[in-house]
Amino acid sequence: METDENICRRLYLCLCETIGSEEVVKARRQFYATVDYFTEKKHFSIVTSGSKAEGLQQMKSDIDVMVLFRLVNVSEKRTDDSFLIPNNFVMDTDDCKPGFTQLKGNSCHYDALVNWLSTPYGQELRFESGRIRHWIVSIFGLFRLVTLHGPCASDMDKDVDITVCLRCPVFIQQAQPWIKRDRIWPSPKLVSNICSYGTLLVPIGSKDSPNEHLEWRMSFSVAEKHLIFSFTHTQLLCYALLKTYVKTSH
Repeated sequence: METDENICRRLYLCLCETIGSEEVVKARRQFYATVDYFTEKKHFSIVTSGSKAEGLQQMKSDIDVMVLFRLVNVSEKRTDDSFLIPNNFVMDTDDCKPGFTQLKGNSCHYDALVNWLSTPYGQELRFESGRIRHWIVSIFGLFRLVTLHGPCASDMDKDVDITVCLRCPVFIQQAQPWIKRDRIWPSPKLVSNICSYGTLLVPIGSKDSPNEHLEWRMSFSVAEKHLIFSFTHTQLLCYALLKTYVKTSH
């Protein structure tokens, strides 16, 4: 009878063949990191995530492409000098569910595109997520057939999801309790790296909110990628196996 050790070894080799060896996973990650690096422009940059960017190649593996709209500056709180920053918006979570925010204009100047994507709200200006979503579909629809899927424009095969995101340079207050948890993993250095990146916002609101078209959802996809990259190869294979199980069980 085969020993448990032999069964484990055979399973490991099978997963490496199906999902990728340590070297193959590393090469895939480097490829997408290179894509992110060389597509960086003054007002836009690319943030890739999803299974393929994680280094996984499985059935129904997808790639999520977030176009970081760097023209817009997001502040968590209003400060004395934030009004002087062009295209600056301040997060307003007062009437939003946890994980969502509205973006309230707080700037002395707005570029024409930013102004067009915004909407008057009382005496203020709000950066409208609903308008952004339709803008995404209209742009990428020029190159291929896409549909609106959550905050993303998805191709018909649902292999690629593309959206626009904004970046707040600080790790927001709502997520601060995660930093202070007692833990062995992730390491303090990894937590620090995650926090230093800040928080992304994607254009989708809470479905039961009367202001859904104005709300943005907080995204921690870059933090998730940092955490997954810290896995050992064996841990990564277990993670991939669980992802496969979840996808095939639905």
